[in-house]
Amino acid sequence: MKKPFLFALSSVLISPSANAASQLNLSGYIKVDALYQLSGHSGDRTDYATLGHGEPTNTVRVHARESRVRASWQSDQHPTLTGVLELDFFAEGSYPSSGSEKIANGSTPRLRLAYIDFGHWQFGQNWSNFVDVASFPETLDFANEAGQAMLRQGQIRFTHRHANWQLSVAAENPQTDYTRTEFSDQSDYISADPVFDMSARARLTLSSGHISLQSVYRQLKLEHAAQPTPSETKTAFGVGLSTKLTLGSNATLKGYLGYGRGLGRYTQEANNYAAYLTPTGLNLLNSGGGYLAYQYRFDEHWRSNLSLGTVHISHPKPITSDSPLSYKFTSLHFNTIHQLTPALYIGLEYALVRRELTNQQTHWLRRLQLSTKYRF
Repeated sequence: MKKPFLFALSSVLISPSANAASQLNLSGYIKVDALYQLSGHSGDRTDYATLGHGEPTNTVRVHARESRVRASWQSDQHPTLTGVLELDFFAEGSYPSSGSEKIANGSTPRLRLAYIDFGHWQFGQNWSNFVDVASFPETLDFANEAGQAMLRQGQIRFTHRHANWQLSVAAENPQTDYTRTEFSDQSDYISADPVFDMSARARLTLSSGHISLQSVYRQLKLEHAAQPTPSETKTAFGVGLSTKLTLGSNATLKGYLGYGRGLGRYTQEANNYAAYLTPTGLNLLNSGGGYLAYQYRFDEHWRSNLSLGTVHISHPKPITSDSPLSYKFTSLHFNTIHQLTPALYIGLEYALVRRELTNQQTHWLRRLQLSTKYRF
């Protein structure tokens, strides 16, 4: 439950003349996850890219790193001015720093969201305009399903609403992501991003949910670390279609399908696979994927979720080397959640994940997860 407070510290953040008209809301949740790795290992969440790196199986891990704190404030001026600041404790990724579990189990906080809304405009760090958060499956696994567009970054966004339509365009922070093969130039390269990533999204609200169509246009550019010229530049793009629909009074269907040439990091598991280096230059990679999720609510206290996802990365040729590349991910999550109170639930989930490599190796993760979440 959100609790309003007078924004006593607003003088630090906004002009004195606006203090009396501002209000702070604090919210978030505490989430505790108990993980048991039946086979394979993937840290405190499913880290798709590291499956098969030799971690032990049959291990237990308990942590609260997904816990989250959110502060939001709003003025009553016109147009409305609002701000959001959100943190969690996953700054170190799926694996906490060495030795942190021995005594204190401390976790480094990280910035998730920090943005300002003013009228039609938004400035700051938020989910990419390419991402449809409302279509995410409900999983206990923090990494969620394979095939997901999951990306937060700085941006300037304009949104226009008309009837049942919401149209938005954004100039977003660029970052060239690429990989190397045994055929690559092994010299040092740096990302040299000259223009914003440009995204556009159209969302149609229906009586039973919504449908969203999104696209992104980006330019990938690398420069040799020792010799800034010549550089390698490629133009990339991607499209996605997502939805959330209610099926009767007890069921919900969610889904996403995306494809792109050079889409790379705009799909969670395809990060670093927008392009690859060869002796002749930078070459774009095609990638596509998506997920489908079904939720059934037995009553106001019990619900179950089943979701499946996949990602495929099209490499130009079979590649065998000491460092094989990922080309396909597949995942399944099934959970049952008991809502003890409106703010508190406990759930049990089974996850099955497969990572396939270009050298024909396959790595699996099978995991049970028991989670408790309290929202405040």
